[in-house]
Amino acid sequence: RIVDLTLAHIAHPDTAWSAMLYRRAKNSKRARITVALRDPADALVLLDLLIEQRRRALTTPMPFFAELAEDLAAGRTGAASSTWTGRPEAPGERSRPWNRLFYDATFDELARSTDLRSPIDEVWTPIMSRVVLGGDMASGDADDTDDIGGEA
Repeated sequence: RIVDLTLAHIAHPDTAWSAMLYRRAKNSKRARITVALRDPADALVLLDLLIEQRRRALTTPMPFFAELAEDLAAGRTGAASSTWTGRPEAPGERSRPWNRLFYDATFDELARSTDLRSPIDEVWTPIMSRVVLGGDMASGDADDTDDIGGEA
């Protein structure tokens, strides 16, 4: 939804846009997250970054895992391992078919064989530095419901 939010700012810069996302939290309850740009003037910079990452992802597997990046960016290596591996009742990022295709490894093997830090520096940090998040940020799958709206 960050792409939608960015495009809304570019198309209608006089509107205060925000996006709302719902996802399952680790405690299996729903978490609501609101997203807004810190500075609407960053919309074009953010769009360029998102387009470049999309182009790159279409040509080569990118070792970028959003939930894992959240943990690693915060220095939570133990949580990152758990996020990758998961549990029987809550499979981790490793279990996703597209991740298993290119990165079917334990967390320790993945950390040894893959540069996990560069995508955080190139993707996660630039995006997160340009958005404001609100609501409950408990980790979980961001696949439930989303909405985007604005106020003039």
